Amino acid sequence: MPPLGLSYISEILSINNIEHTIKDFNIFFYKKVDKNLQKKWTFYDFNSSKYFLKFYLKEYEETIIDKIIYELQEFDIIGFSLFSTNRYISIKVINRIKELFEEKIIIGGGPDITLNFEKYKDLIDIPFFGDSIDNFDIFCKILIKEYSNRSDNKFLSGNIKKNDIVYFFRNIINENKFNNILIDNIIPKFDRFDLNTYLRKNCLPIVFNLGCIGKCKFCTEKYLFKVKTTSPESLIERILFYYFSYNKNWITFYDSMINISPCKLKEFLINFYNIQKGKKISFFWDAQFGIKPDVDKETINLFNKTGCINLFIGLESGSDRVLKKMKKLFNSSDAIEVFKRLNFYKIFFEISLIIGFPGETEQDFELTLKFLKENKKLIPKIAQINPFILYESLEGDFDKEEIIPDEVITERYKKLIDFIKKENFNFTEEYLGNLILK
Repeated sequence: MPPLGLSYISEILSINNIEHTIKDFNIFFYKKVDKNLQKKWTFYDFNSSKYFLKFYLKEYEETIIDKIIYELQEFDIIGFSLFSTNRYISIKVINRIKELFEEKIIIGGGPDITLNFEKYKDLIDIPFFGDSIDNFDIFCKILIKEYSNRSDNKFLSGNIKKNDIVYFFRNIINENKFNNILIDNIIPKFDRFDLNTYLRKNCLPIVFNLGCIGKCKFCTEKYLFKVKTTSPESLIERILFYYFSYNKNWITFYDSMINISPCKLKEFLINFYNIQKGKKISFFWDAQFGIKPDVDKETINLFNKTGCINLFIGLESGSDRVLKKMKKLFNSSDAIEVFKRLNFYKIFFEISLIIGFPGETEQDFELTLKFLKENKKLIPKIAQINPFILYESLEGDFDKEEIIPDEVITERYKKLIDFIKKENFNFTEEYLGNLILK
């Protein structure tokens, strides 16, 4: 699907009448490689794309960099949306830009700026930390006011003095805290993307909640966003806009947990159901769902009525002791109760599991196997199984003495894979160990 974050950025730039181009180089180069590489590209989620390039795309690396430089050379300001997965290639591109075009201003946002800024501090002129959508809007408004020709809102050659603008924005933007006023007020559009190039051609991404109320110890999102929920009215307006503007009736929620606010979720579903019924149109949607006992039966029934086709649920373990160490918001009994409710209303869902979380004992691992065996009829599908991976930004959160040796994790992982195959669980082969470099 087209990148939702870049769509928000593009819409803010458009609202402020700033001439711009959005480049999704991920899909561009994905389309250039052979089908075998495309499959690896789709399913492998490495800690750093350095490994993907090193082992699979090495012969394309210089071509990729040259193409990106060629596409970017005409712009005064160049922005990067930065993740650990695109860090390797992004740093190489930024270094090349700085070598060739000294006066280009480089701005950067995204999770990797917040979590690993030390890796970029000498490369990024203006960083945007955390959930900085409003800061970016302020940036655009000031930029237009101070550095543009008001007659046509196009930047004048020589008007942008790099040292002045970098000093100015570094001192005001990220030292101010703005309320998120834009999540309800703008509809991110996808006109600048060729939607036919994406794999899911009849689907568009959307967000109901930013952030997550969970504080899972293995997850970095708790350091990125404060929880913000859009209004049900605004959410429906966006969905209908996508339907009538792009002829898309399949929506994927990018929320980490769609049921952060049970009351707002229920309100949205009731209104969404009435609109579908009144306009005689059908929608399909999928989302990530948190195991929470406060989601009532009426809400789950509305999932079915409004077109829910899949929920992704992070179970991670069948051991209550491990779930507590993970700082999950539920225990195994809560999970069983939620699974029963979803099954009663015929809601399809799939679960993920993490093997070898720090402090997990052999007994804990056996409890996970026991949980799966006893509740097999309640679990429609196992979506993903991976060994615990300690991301560099989380290294300080764990006791090194509890880190489980790789050989033990590998043994448990193989045992679990053999177990689910023997028990005839429905699973996605490509997502078993897709975080492991193969």
